[in-house]
Amino acid sequence: MENLLTVKQLAAKSPAFTEGGIRHLIFHNIDDFRTRCVIKVGAKVMLDADAVSEWLEDHRGGEA
Repeated sequence: MENLLTVKQLAAKSPAFTEGGIRHLIFHNIDDFRTRCVIKVGAKVMLDADAVSEWLEDHRGGEA
């Protein structure tokens, strides 16, 4: 459970991402970001930090 973060916590942990940028990825489901990384419990949106890291690795070098 310690690898679950809120949008605000992920933005604080990874300054390259703003809260707005993360929310954009979630809302538009860019390259399956929401499908792969988001866990929603009621109104609470949590991000799986390990899944976010894997998603980023899949996009290394500009390849989707």
